[in-house]
Amino acid sequence: MDWKRTLKTTPIYSNGNIIYDKIVSSRMTASNDVVAQIYKLCLKHSIQKIGWAFNFNPYIDVVQIKSCKEMTWIIKNELSNTFDDMKRLRLRHMLKVINGVEDAKAFSNNYVYGIKNYHYVYEKMIDQLFLGITGKEKYNPSGN
Repeated sequence: MDWKRTLKTTPIYSNGNIIYDKIVSSRMTASNDVVAQIYKLCLKHSIQKIGWAFNFNPYIDVVQIKSCKEMTWIIKNELSNTFDDMKRLRLRHMLKVINGVEDAKAFSNNYVYGIKNYHYVYEKMIDQLFLGITGKEKYNPSGN
C-alpha cells in the first residue's frame, strides 16, 4: 500500500471521521521479480528432489538465468534489506537450497540422500529393538 499517494487523494468526511476510499497500491520492483524467479527455481529444485516422497509433482515453468553465486548475492542483499520475519525465513531457506547445489552454473540432477551422523539413528533403532530390556547403560562403552 502506497500511503504517500493515498494521502494525496481527496478523502471523504463523515461525522468528523476521515475516510480514504481510493487506496493506492504500488507494484513490485524489478528486484522482487528476480527474487520471485529464484524462488520458483528453488521450489522446482526441491520438488524434483523430494516431491516424490509426498506424491507431489506439479509443473513449474522456470529457467535458470543466473549462476548460483549471483543468486546467493541477490538473496543475501534482499535479506539485509528486509525486516519481515516471514520473508527473512523464506530467504534463508532459499539460501540453503542454493548452497546445497554444488555446481556454480546450473542445478544438477545428481544428488545423494543421507545423514552425516548415523550413530543417533542407530542408537534409536537399538533402543526400539531392546525396548523391554532394563539396565542397558551397563553395555555403553567406556574409556576405562
